[in-house]
Amino acid sequence: MENEAYLFEPHGSWVKMKLDSVLRLHLQSVVIYEKTRKRQVGDDCF
Repeated sequence: MENEAYLFEPHGSWVKMKLDSVLRLHLQSVVIYEKTRKRQVGDDCF
């Protein structure tokens, strides 16, 4: 049982780091998408 936790700990932090970077990239792309969509639609939506 202790062995499992010991093996999993560094892997877990790596996964968390990976998830954080993926989320950040995803958020950036969503923001960019929203901006370009508004630019394309123009004044129609307002």
